Amino acid sequence: MTDTSFIINRLDSGWVWQDIVDDDVATMYCQDELEIPEELINSLEYRNKSIVLSLYRERSYFRDDWYVNLQRIAS
Repeated sequence: MTDTSFIINRLDSGWVWQDIVDDDVATMYCQDELEIPEELINSLEYRNKSIVLSLYRERSYFRDDWYVNLQRIAS
């Protein structure tokens, strides 16, 4: 099955790491800019210039545009 844990080291949509000051802002970035549905986020932690994200495993989103974009920008 496809990965559900990601490390985001690169920001999109004009965001810079100085914009991300805590887990709440990192969550807002993931929901608003990356369009990750809130109910699919299992855990999220902001670490120095990276966001560690874990999603609930659900096969239905693996082809969604937001998931494909997440795979593109995350490691």
